Amino acid sequence: MPTYKNPIIPGYNPDPSCCKVGDTFYLVCSSFLAFPAIPIYASHDLVSWKQIGNVVTRDSQLDLTSQSVNNNGESSGVWAPTIRHHNGLFYVVTTRVDMSKPWEDESRYQNLIWTCKDPFNEEWSDAVEFVFPGFDTSLFWDDDGKCYAQGSESGKSFSLRQITQYEIDVKTGKPLSDKRQLWTGEGGIFPEAPHIFKRGDWYYLLTAEGGTYMDHSAMLARAPTVWGPYERCPSNPVLRPPAKEELIQTVGHADFFESSPGTWWAIALATRIIGPNSPMGRETVLIPGTWTGDWPVWDLPVKSVMDTPNLPPTQPLAREGAFIAPSLNEFGKPGKFAPHWLFLRNPVYKNYDILSPSELVLTGTAETLSSHVKDTTFVARRQQDLKFTASVTLAFTPQGKEEAGITVFLDPIRHYEVFVEYQGIGCRTTVMGAVGLQSGVANFLKRDKPQVEEFDAIAPIPDGEVTFKVLGEEDKFRFFVVQGGEEIEVADGPASEVSGGFCGTLVGVYATGNGDPSTPPAKFTNFKYEPIA
Repeated sequence: MPTYKNPIIPGYNPDPSCCKVGDTFYLVCSSFLAFPAIPIYASHDLVSWKQIGNVVTRDSQLDLTSQSVNNNGESSGVWAPTIRHHNGLFYVVTTRVDMSKPWEDESRYQNLIWTCKDPFNEEWSDAVEFVFPGFDTSLFWDDDGKCYAQGSESGKSFSLRQITQYEIDVKTGKPLSDKRQLWTGEGGIFPEAPHIFKRGDWYYLLTAEGGTYMDHSAMLARAPTVWGPYERCPSNPVLRPPAKEELIQTVGHADFFESSPGTWWAIALATRIIGPNSPMGRETVLIPGTWTGDWPVWDLPVKSVMDTPNLPPTQPLAREGAFIAPSLNEFGKPGKFAPHWLFLRNPVYKNYDILSPSELVLTGTAETLSSHVKDTTFVARRQQDLKFTASVTLAFTPQGKEEAGITVFLDPIRHYEVFVEYQGIGCRTTVMGAVGLQSGVANFLKRDKPQVEEFDAIAPIPDGEVTFKVLGEEDKFRFFVVQGGEEIEVADGPASEVSGGFCGTLVGVYATGNGDPSTPPAKFTNFKYEPIA
């Protein structure tokens, strides 16, 4: 029987949504503080996926400059996109959430729609904004051409939510009906992530419940009309928490779709958890299913290797695209980064100079990796493997407080870096502040400011250039300086300290003036990421 591996899209790729157009599946994920925002992947066979671009690539499309993460590790930014196709046009809808504002403050939520005819070769439109008092917005077109926007509407508490809907003009973002409540879920916390789809004469409402951690699940209801009344699936949750000994946990925030008539699949976010370690965060998994009468049944629990007779024939993505990178180890070409490279919020492009696919020059600013404002000079790619190595060569001559180096980065309050500074080679760990993270649910607790530990002059600066190497293991990250072919370990950090929250680890390079303007260029060459079998 055909088999495939989960996750189908490894690394920091949460909250997936998928649609099929022609012979191609298109999938998008949340990106939070990362820019470009909303990666878009394509596949012919549901197993071999390739990133073909990003939805948001221009400052005019989205402003993340004021967005950051709170001390609990809850990130602002782009939450839970949905991708759909209607009348020759792709639509992606999402919410930019500002975690610094109260839950009941409607200005906390900026809901946006972008469109594109050909994601392989065209950039997406500027956004159409629409008003919705919540997040996780989705779109559904009925058979008569009317479009409806659904979302998770917030009350005065972050756990008090309901699924509501109104008819929308997607060209203008204006509502065409009153907003109505559809469902409040099954009584679990955080009813969210709604999607509506139609099968036969029934309208199905898919939601998530339980929060995005160990109690995460998916619920289903159905109704004779798009407005309801919605009745619960008798076997809810249709995606349920697995036994604690399973590797793949937190399965939920799903989207259901057909690969061919009558053959149904679920994609969902999930987390590979080994003890306290889950640095890659929430990834995308694929789940086969069948229908029994009017309700779906999914193949659970989700495993790292799954088998199904319904897997489409193996067919690597053949179509070429304007944004597809020839190699994930290349920075891109002058003036244009490859789509898998990510900045922290909207970048200041003058501080990034690609000399060739293997050569990148960074100019630091006063901001650091822990800054909560726009112009941190930093670019990185997703960690995609439980075990990996990443290396890069740096030429840098600091003149004062400047530094440049390699980093394993989760968010501004959790990151490791090894760097060149005036005194020599240094290292730093920035981790969550005290006040306990219990049961993996940071949302319920308040934390102190991040804890920072720094060591200067742990090794001398080699003449000319220095090569840094990171070894990622299941439970820790180890940092090396490579001299004369010899690898000298200079620092390490537990994977548990860069685990949890909304995002996943990135591996990349940075430069900073540590509070002052920075002028010395930092030249990085031959970045290389390799999985370890």
